[in-house]
Amino acid sequence: MYGGSAGAIVCGATILTAPPEEHSACSNEGLNLLGGASVLAHYEDTAAARAGALHLTAELRAPALWALPENSGIRLDASGEPRALGEQASLQFTAGGRVSDIPSDVF
Repeated sequence: MYGGSAGAIVCGATILTAPPEEHSACSNEGLNLLGGASVLAHYEDTAAARAGALHLTAELRAPALWALPENSGIRLDASGEPRALGEQASLQFTAGGRVSDIPSDVF
């Protein structure tokens, strides 16, 4: 499945990772196709962005938050492991404060 921007966000457990002005739904629930994880689209990796993503992960009580830069994405392999696709590596934030690079695949 492919989803860009809001299409990627809606695949997660919640849409609360979208900018507030994009919230017009009656519910904040996503499709939860990612094992409880949520998606942060348009991610630019800075110290402030990392701090914000870790805070958001804890606030949402999400097992993981996948941060996707522009022109990048993730796919899940057969075992459910995320693999990065696109121009830049993606990041995974966990509620425990861990930040991991999602390994990149060439497409």
